[in-house]
Amino acid sequence: MSSSSADRPKTEPDMSDIFQPCFDFTAKPLPPEVQESIRDGMAQSDANANHFWKRMIDAAIVAVARRMKEFTVDDVLDEMEKIPNCPETHALHALGPAMQRARKDKIVSPTNMLVRSKREGKHGNRRSIWVSNYYSESVIPTADPFHEKPHR
Repeated sequence: MSSSSADRPKTEPDMSDIFQPCFDFTAKPLPPEVQESIRDGMAQSDANANHFWKRMIDAAIVAVARRMKEFTVDDVLDEMEKIPNCPETHALHALGPAMQRARKDKIVSPTNMLVRSKREGKHGNRRSIWVSNYYSESVIPTADPFHEKPHR
């Protein structure tokens, strides 16, 4: 008598999920040299980013923060894609410094929660969930202002 695989207990880990390490940074502060390395990397990413892209990403963060109570950088990237002829930057590593600017300016606050990215090509990377300090229920996301037809 043979049993189906559904009847047998699962003894091997489920490898269908993309492996991504999970580090617990809350247990204790990172060593100073690691913190410095992170700061240096973020500063270099920001310095290498297209200056006009940085202005647009900052504006996109504010636009999303006004419209959504909680969001991720995926939502910010979606906002950027709505802008016609929007500048690009060579790598999206500069998103981290942009979100840190928004945090420093008190536009957003961290939630210490993560979700998987749903963007194609991101392979389910983990994304921080940010809470908006500028959310307004009066901002109604009706039409896309960049694709509206002019009024006559």
